[in-house]
Amino acid sequence: MNLELMYVTFDIRGEIKSIAPSPNYSGDPSFTVCTFPLKEVEDFLVAKKSTFDYYVQRVRKVGGKEYKLTRKVSEVSYVRTLDNFLTEIKSMARISDAVIGIENFIEGKKIKLTVNPILKIMLDEGTDEEIDNIENFINAPLSHLFFTCKKDPYFHLHTLSFLPKELFEREVLHFDYKANLSNASVYTRKVVEGYSYATRRTGLA
Repeated sequence: MNLELMYVTFDIRGEIKSIAPSPNYSGDPSFTVCTFPLKEVEDFLVAKKSTFDYYVQRVRKVGGKEYKLTRKVSEVSYVRTLDNFLTEIKSMARISDAVIGIENFIEGKKIKLTVNPILKIMLDEGTDEEIDNIENFINAPLSHLFFTCKKDPYFHLHTLSFLPKELFEREVLHFDYKANLSNASVYTRKVVEGYSYATRRTGLA
C-alpha cells in the first residue's frame, strides 16, 4: 500500500464519494476511481475542507487524461451583494447565436431555455481550454435566473432555477410562471459566457 497516494472515488458529475488509502470501488459503473498525492487531499481527511465544496474535474493532457480537484462555484445568497455578483443579461441580435438563450413568451407566461448544440461538438473536438470550460459548465451547481423590475435588481419578481447539466443534455427546457414579467430585466451569476434574453408576445402554446 502506497501511503503517499490516496484513492478518490467520484460519480459522473465529479461528486466525491470517498477518499481512502486503497481502492474503494462499489462496482457502480457511474463511479470512477483515480489517485491523488496525499498532500492534495489531506485537508479533507482532517476536516479542514469539505468534499461537498469540491468536485473532480477531468483535464486532457498530451500524455492522456488527468484529474484535478476544483472548488464548486458558490451561490449568491445575500440581496445586498446583488450589484457585485449578478450580471444583467442583454439581448443578442439572434437568439440562435447565444450559448444560453432565454425566451419569455409574455401572453402564455412561459419561458424557453436553450443551450447552443455546438457545445456538444466542442466537448468532443474543442481545445483543452474549451473542453475545460464546458466541463465546468456541466458540473456547475444549480443556476438561477432572477427576473426583476426593469433595470432594478433589488425589485424581485420571479426566480427560475435549472441544472446546467440537465440543460446541456436536453438542449431545451420549458418553464411556466405566474408573475407579470412583461417589462422585466434578468440577472444571473454567469456559469458561461454568451447569455441572451428576448421577449416574445406570443408563441410556445
